[in-house]
Amino acid sequence: MKLLSMPKTNKNIISDKKHSAGFTIIEMIAVLIILAVVVVVAVTRYTSQTYYNVTTEAEILKTNLRYAQFRAISDADTTYGANNATWGVSLSGSSYTLQRNGAAANTNFPGENFPTHGLPSGISISPAANIAYSIWGIPVDASGANLTANVPITLSDGSSSQTVTVVQHTGFIQ
Repeated sequence: MKLLSMPKTNKNIISDKKHSAGFTIIEMIAVLIILAVVVVVAVTRYTSQTYYNVTTEAEILKTNLRYAQFRAISDADTTYGANNATWGVSLSGSSYTLQRNGAAANTNFPGENFPTHGLPSGISISPAANIAYSIWGIPVDASGANLTANVPITLSDGSSSQTVTVVQHTGFIQ
């Protein structure tokens, strides 16, 4: 005996299509959104790396200027007036050097192996200048006179820059 099969209804046809292979539009949109977020994060990290380098070098410069100021204060022998050494930093286009009495110091910057700190390729420092500190930690010029103006120091890679300022009367570094 042969059984007659029932013809497929619209309900059965829709049900069969629902289980067919493929992705729904919602799944496709979700994947595209995730890919877009990943691309935005990757591009941002890649293009702003030089900004981080300039910012990092500005913070290192601040630390090294504070170190020179600290050395000027800590080497002072104000009781007897025997030590009138000045400590400072000599800035050039692609590096800066720790100085004592206007010459390269025999002491290294903290965490470094040399008294000269070289900037990474592509980063420059301006202006070329000498910043020295008296035994009181006050910034002075080459003759030992107090500075008459704040000293802005700019680090730049061509597309981004950071400015470090040495305040004239106090030596505060911002």
